[in-house]
Amino acid sequence: MSFNAFPTQQIYRLSTEEGLSQANVNNIVQDPLGYIWVSTEQGLNRFDGLDVVLPDQIKDFLHEQIFHINMVDDTFLFVSTSFDGSYLINVHTLEKKKNIFRPTI
Repeated sequence: MSFNAFPTQQIYRLSTEEGLSQANVNNIVQDPLGYIWVSTEQGLNRFDGLDVVLPDQIKDFLHEQIFHINMVDDTFLFVSTSFDGSYLINVHTLEKKKNIFRPTI
């Protein structure tokens, strides 16, 4: 179920009481499927319009300090952690891969 299934719903507040991993939010991004992704100091969160959940495929981000998130295109969510590097998550399949950047000189 995606957030788009509830077009008239309004979010007044989203906090740890509603399920966020932590109250200090670094970024908020909406993907093309309508999910709201929230990065915090203690994890990555996904809001579907009703609940804050993190699918099993990417549960290892639940207690990771997420520094930054951003949609790269209509498929990939870029996730930058403070201590474990960066990842790309396919928002359609939830597959993740470690993102390796090679500096150019």
